Order: sequence, then structure tokens, then C-alpha cells
Amino acid sequence: MVYFVPLGLATFSLFKLGLLSDEPLPLWGSLVFALIVAFCVKVAVTAFSDAPTTYSEALYGCLANYTPVDKEGYLRLQVVTREKGHLDTAEVLSWAQTEQRAMDSANRDVAAAESTAKADFLGKGV
Repeated sequence: MVYFVPLGLATFSLFKLGLLSDEPLPLWGSLVFALIVAFCVKVAVTAFSDAPTTYSEALYGCLANYTPVDKEGYLRLQVVTREKGHLDTAEVLSWAQTEQRAMDSANRDVAAAESTAKADFLGKGV
């Protein structure tokens, strides 16, 4: 029902501005019409979009889709968020730093294994 209000306003403005009659549309009328159409498009896109409307909603979505390296830190972040009822900025930053250290450690382990395998391959005589 709410989405039909801008459509009704646009139709009324078309009639009022002379688009539905034989008179030519003045310049100011074209500008008003463009603003009304832009408003209607924005309302329609916002109403039917699945995009998050707040930063918190976007962050919750990212955290829900993320597979953590530091699972204990992720669980701690979930517990703190449940207790407080919202994401705590300090807690999120603390978890992100811990996660970064865990990722760096995992990357070093992979690089060390690759360099050992590379040395074995290059040193192998045929």
C-alpha cells in the first residue's frame, strides 16, 4: 500500500504539470517531474532490495558467511555479542587482530611446507 503513494503522486504531478493535457510542459515542470520520478525509483529500489540497510546488518552478514581461522575467538565474539545485544566495536577489532595473527601463522606454516617441498624437488637428482 505504501509503495502506491509515490506512484499516485507521480500521476497527480503528471496531470498537474500538463503532461496529460495538450499544453506544453514548462521547464520547472520538467525538473519537478524528474525529481518525482527519481524519488519513486529510489523508493522502489529500497523497498525491493535485499541489500543491507545499516552497517551493522552488513557486518552481521559478513561475519555469518565468514569461516574463521581462530574458532575460539569467533565463538567469544558471538558470546559477547549475545550478552550485549549488539556488536561491540572494541571486541570486533580485538577479534580481527587475533584472526589476522592466526592467518599470518597459518600462512607461514604453508610457506614453510612449500619451501621444503620446493627444496626437495630442486635438489633431487635424476
